[in-house]
Amino acid sequence: MNANTTEEILDLIEGKVGKDFFENLALRIKEKCTQYVKGCLEVEVEIFSLKKGHLAKTWSDFK
Repeated sequence: MNANTTEEILDLIEGKVGKDFFENLALRIKEKCTQYVKGCLEVEVEIFSLKKGHLAKTWSDFK
């Protein structure tokens, strides 16, 4: 599987994964980015698609 954008991966996996796939992916991206900056920055991740809109994020909305 070779995809460089959210749109490309959506085309490949549509109907094959649940919403938790993107939530887990966002958490993994956050972990890798935090490691890369050695914890010096607070990192949050949002995965967004022009076709599907918001797919996942790593922070909670405060209401």
